[in-house]
Amino acid sequence: MAYQTVNPANNQLIKEYTPHSDKDIEAALQKADALYHSEWAKGDISQRLPVLHKLADLIDSRVEELAKIASQEMGKLIEQSRGEVKLCAQIARYYADNAKQFLAPVPYKTEFGDAWVEHHPIGVIMAVEPWNFPYYQLMRVLAPNLAAGNPVLAKHASIVPHCAETFAHLVREAGAPDGAWTNLFISSDQVANIIADPRVQGAALTGSEKAGSVVAAQAAKHIKKSTLELGGNDVFVVLDDADLNKAVKIGVQARLNNAGQVCTAAKRFILHEKIADKFLSAFTDAFSKVKVGDQMDASTQLGPLSSKDALETLTKQVDNAVKNGAKLHFGGKPLESKGNFFEPTILTHITRDNPAYFEEFFGPVAQIYVVKDDDAAVKLANDSHYGLGGAVFTQDIERAKRMASRIETGMVYINWLTDTAAELPFGGVKRSGFGRELSDLGIKEFVNQKLVVVKK
Repeated sequence: MAYQTVNPANNQLIKEYTPHSDKDIEAALQKADALYHSEWAKGDISQRLPVLHKLADLIDSRVEELAKIASQEMGKLIEQSRGEVKLCAQIARYYADNAKQFLAPVPYKTEFGDAWVEHHPIGVIMAVEPWNFPYYQLMRVLAPNLAAGNPVLAKHASIVPHCAETFAHLVREAGAPDGAWTNLFISSDQVANIIADPRVQGAALTGSEKAGSVVAAQAAKHIKKSTLELGGNDVFVVLDDADLNKAVKIGVQARLNNAGQVCTAAKRFILHEKIADKFLSAFTDAFSKVKVGDQMDASTQLGPLSSKDALETLTKQVDNAVKNGAKLHFGGKPLESKGNFFEPTILTHITRDNPAYFEEFFGPVAQIYVVKDDDAAVKLANDSHYGLGGAVFTQDIERAKRMASRIETGMVYINWLTDTAAELPFGGVKRSGFGRELSDLGIKEFVNQKLVVVKK
């Protein structure tokens, strides 16, 4: 697939990028492998952390420039792009400040004598990343692995090459040595060959279930560690005692943020029957007032989908859902324009035999379900191939905590949308993938937790 920057608001081609050859890949592998075997990667962590501090400062000083690049390339609202850029600086700074503590030796009590676990880099990591958060997804991999000493080769999505290139330049400017982070414009076949290479020891992917399956299979074939952050069909549960104004307001944000193109977006709204009509009425009213338009306009509330392909896929999904019995409560079609705009949409009466019941809708489409009680809400929440995040709204926190414990996901937020922060682990279960990114858990995914014992 060609690496191109296309403005999704009007589908105008801005720039094409030259793909990297097998020769380029070999050179990148050599550099990364040499770095892994150097004192920089294997020596004291203190020499690597200043790079992350400098990177955080650089990003903070260029918020506007970086945000504009992302918004123009994949359609995110400009204010949301600014938020993503600032989050990247926070992640870099978080690992700069905390990685040394996370990777410090951990003592173990044993009758043998003294024992501890050390943390060492394992080698070159292959990262495959998506377009929807074009900087954040990269930073989630770079920051912990740079701190740990693992060089990274990165294949970004083909529709965000400008973001990919810009990020790589920032890492170099921050003082990272050759091979620490290498951006590659390559095909999925080339990715498979890289994973197979003996110099590579791990693969990290954020993306579709299909892509995750291929990468995980290749990593497993060659007995290499992998982490997968895949799709989601997250629930947004509103119980009968919830603050409805708050739930509606946050629910709209949770569904429409990044034009609904978020793996952790609220997609299945599960409403207690006592408040279902009230919530739906207010939610529909809020959807009807959403301003759709140019992502660079500060007053816009819903920008374009990332690509023409994304628009076509979503349109087919909605049409198919209705054909199979779902009711189109609001919206339901692309907007007439040169860009990839889809109107905010609400589907109701989705039955279990409707394909839409199990599908992830990557766009501004909310599904509404009504349940009688907490048990029914949990049962519906867990009746999914995915298990990424979820949200529960109620004023009874103990009730929410009990429900959160029963929902089969990697994350649950109470009275808030599924969110992210540098200090919080991110990841899911079932077909949403495995492994964790961010926090102390994220940095330990690709390290050798080496036991050392001194016998009495």
